[in-house]
Amino acid sequence: MDDDSVDDHYFDDEDYYYSSGEDDYSGLVLARPRIRTKKQRQRSTDRDRLYAKFTSVDYYSAKRMLENGHVEDMNQIGFRLSASVQDERIRCTGRSNDSGKYYVTVHFDRGKITSAHCSCELSTNWCAHVVATCLARIKNKDTVTVHMPVSDSLSSLDREQLLKFAQYLLCEHQNERVVETAQQLLGKLLSRQQRDQQEDINMIAGAPDPTAGPGLDEEAHWFVCKSGFKSRCDSLMYESQADLGFVMYNDKDNDRGSSINELLGKELPSTSTC
Repeated sequence: MDDDSVDDHYFDDEDYYYSSGEDDYSGLVLARPRIRTKKQRQRSTDRDRLYAKFTSVDYYSAKRMLENGHVEDMNQIGFRLSASVQDERIRCTGRSNDSGKYYVTVHFDRGKITSAHCSCELSTNWCAHVVATCLARIKNKDTVTVHMPVSDSLSSLDREQLLKFAQYLLCEHQNERVVETAQQLLGKLLSRQQRDQQEDINMIAGAPDPTAGPGLDEEAHWFVCKSGFKSRCDSLMYESQADLGFVMYNDKDNDRGSSINELLGKELPSTSTC
């Protein structure tokens, strides 16, 4: 097995992938179990660290959250990963209205994180809580249950089960705006007005599934915080060569008999992680 075959998906040990099929979801099957070596898991972790560098994220804070067991209730449904992350740093800020526990969702496809969201509502959604969730999924790959995409599960239900599912879902969230959203969707489906008939819900066959991932004809792109990336690039322009880890080689070094290997053997200064 070559290295690339293991990177089909970002978080996988048993995962979902698309094979050829006539309709959108007929080709969605469960991949065979694959064993990831320590080197391959490290490569995935290094990838998280690399992208965290191009934001204001403190990578080591995210790592401590994981090590202290603050990533809880991890759940993977299809290509959607979710978890609750406790951030003890909030206690030091004195914000009494913030519990410090945040809900994180991460979507991924074909070896890339394609989107992420955190309830901490920072200016960037690529926050320490998202990084901690990604690290937890990589580390605890054997303990996370991978569920089928919701659309696959729904397609196996009969009419009575679908009615029960919808009504139980509304009952579970009766004190939230989910009920109002459901009524708005029902109104569009049942409406005979021309305006509502032209809505996507009435014009397009099928329905979106946030857990199924993109189609075969869609490209997968890494989710990058553009503002953080730009800010990090701007700061790199003002860092010295030594801070960036470069070693200067000139004729004076050569005159003293220094070799390239000797120069490379010098201890390089540590670089910033955020």
